[in-house]
Amino acid sequence: MREWGISAIFQCFPDTWVMFNNALIPTNNSGGLTEIDHLIIGTQGIFLLEIKT
Repeated sequence: MREWGISAIFQCFPDTWVMFNNALIPTNNSGGLTEIDHLIIGTQGIFLLEIKT
């Protein structure tokens, strides 16, 4: 299942959940950024998904 598959599954989640695709997160390395494929925030927690093909 690729990134588009995860996005499709997310459509079944409650409206109170939020998903960011290709989220850029600051690192400790002099203003550098790292990319997370999916950042999901919901009532059950915060989930970071990195999809490998």
